Amino acid sequence: MKIPKKKVEQVKLSVRVSVDLHAEIASAAEAQAWSVNAEINHRLRAGPILSQLRMLTDEVAQLRSQIESKGSSEK
Repeated sequence: MKIPKKKVEQVKLSVRVSVDLHAEIASAAEAQAWSVNAEINHRLRAGPILSQLRMLTDEVAQLRSQIESKGSSEK
């Protein structure tokens, strides 16, 4: 039995990208077995999450550095 897809309101968006970027996106889409459109949607939705992860990674590195420098000064 085929499950019907939920209808989502969509708009058409046209953008220009370099040939290299298009090839990268197309290759990634093929590897995931989905469309270029699905790959672009995935990347757009993941963008804010990846940005937050980078910020957290930087904060952890700073804290680690502070802890290490405190440990060195106490010896």
